[in-house]
Amino acid sequence: MTAQDGFSETRSDLANALGTFLIADYGAKSLSEGDLKPYHRHGVDYGWRLPGDPPLRLLLDRAFPYRPPRIALEDEAFLLVWPHVERLGLLCVYPAETNIDALSPDQVAVHLIDEARALVARSKSENHDAAFRQEFQSYWSLATDQGAPIYRSLVRPHGPTRRIRAWRGQNKTSLIRVLGETDDALCNWLDHANGPAPREGWKLYDAVLVWLDTPLIPDAYPVHASDVEALIRESAGRDRDYAPLLDVSQTTDVLIGAPVETGVCFGAVYIERPDQKKLQKGFRPGHVPAAHAKRYATSPARQAKKAIVDRIDPAWVHGRDHDGDIGQLESSSVLVIGCGALGASVAVLLAQAGLGHFTLYDGQYLDRTNTSRHPLGADYVDQNKAKALAKHLTKRFPHLRGVDDHDAHVDIRVIDKLPSLDSADLVISATGEWASMSLIADAARSWDVPLQTIWHEPQALAAHSVLTLPNGACLRCGFDRLGKPLLEATLQDETAVWRRIPACGGAFTPYGAAQLAFTSGFCASEALKHLTATPAGARHSIWVASDEVLAAGNAERTAAFKSEFDSGPHGARVSRPWALGAECPLCGPHV
Repeated sequence: MTAQDGFSETRSDLANALGTFLIADYGAKSLSEGDLKPYHRHGVDYGWRLPGDPPLRLLLDRAFPYRPPRIALEDEAFLLVWPHVERLGLLCVYPAETNIDALSPDQVAVHLIDEARALVARSKSENHDAAFRQEFQSYWSLATDQGAPIYRSLVRPHGPTRRIRAWRGQNKTSLIRVLGETDDALCNWLDHANGPAPREGWKLYDAVLVWLDTPLIPDAYPVHASDVEALIRESAGRDRDYAPLLDVSQTTDVLIGAPVETGVCFGAVYIERPDQKKLQKGFRPGHVPAAHAKRYATSPARQAKKAIVDRIDPAWVHGRDHDGDIGQLESSSVLVIGCGALGASVAVLLAQAGLGHFTLYDGQYLDRTNTSRHPLGADYVDQNKAKALAKHLTKRFPHLRGVDDHDAHVDIRVIDKLPSLDSADLVISATGEWASMSLIADAARSWDVPLQTIWHEPQALAAHSVLTLPNGACLRCGFDRLGKPLLEATLQDETAVWRRIPACGGAFTPYGAAQLAFTSGFCASEALKHLTATPAGARHSIWVASDEVLAAGNAERTAAFKSEFDSGPHGARVSRPWALGAECPLCGPHV
């Protein structure tokens, strides 16, 4: 017998034992195969009817006994009448992530039945408006209509009621709508998501955002165009008239939004273009009176189909409305010089955090051996790293405001011509080579933007982030004239660390993506600090691995590091003012 057979047999025994218990203690009756058939798509294969007012059904799916049973009413009569009732009458008694004692299914069932009956009792006696509003997204999804488009929204999650713009497309099975504030916002997203295309090839349409003070309850969900018109007029006020958008010449896309304590909720409404033959009936072609057309536009003949909205705006993608830094990050721009494994990994992390704009510089091309550490894979081999990273970022995050890429080494010929410096909020130098690091740092003395220089020590056992500000200490303040840091975190035998390959001058240090994850995460988090809070001064931050990891790499912490930081045996993350007391060949002495 296989292990799987053993688990199946045990599950069957537990289910039968639970059934015996329910029949004896609750007067339950087993559900027939016909009774269970509607629940098959939920994986249900056992069930019992529990007498009561109303009767309940206890159902076991394939996750039993490791997840709790489901409780259901006998029909959908209370769908959108009582809260916490799903399709097929399933009750939302426990959150899906609830942990239970898999070895005591009878005790779990007793507690579940008690909770379900208490939920039904509350449902009979309480006003449910607050619950329906607070969990609007769930209940609206239960009211959606077949045939409505798939909606994706870039629209800013705030009022007032206003005109927005819509792109209309279609796949093999569904209509698709992408909603945004402006044509530029929509075209930018479409460029990134679908690949560049002529903007004149995309026809965009007017749509409406109806912004409400509180979400709708099910009884108020719009059914006809007249219901939508009433919502528009109520929310827009008398000084603005969006009703013409409901005219008979087009279909209409309406986004309905409202705030709740836990964020912003959205629903969409699709109003089809009226049947032109019916509209024209009784009138000469092209001579339908305006008053008749207006009445027809909002008549019960025009249904308002409700649809789910997939939010793709930054506030939702990056934090689900709960990250207070998103607004600032989305409006920020970073220039990354060096798109190797460290620089590219940091850029990806910043994009995941919600940064809005990147300018990328690198003159190298991705080699197949780079893919073991670089966030770009085999699809980008032999492509310029900056350009390939730009494609990667915009494909993953089409809501980015923009990514500019440059196939160029930042050398003496380029350094004075860098674009985006006026609009950048931070420059990240991630070349890892003193020749370019020092050039960038020297040039940055005349920039009006902070410079973050990042590098890691051999085997990625430690990482450094140095933030220098305009008119302050420069990068050279913490290095000797040959580019050796005045403070290193680890002591390693570099002759043993560097591995040679069968090529002239070829060498590398043996570390992989797992080790890089620590250093890139550290450097990205330092960048986010600088972007979301005004730096007080030049800063040197260091991450170093634990003593155990260092020992595995035949390394240890340097005496200078241990004398300055009491970091203990575990991995450390420390910081200090940059190069206080040092005398810089460019800046002179620092106090």
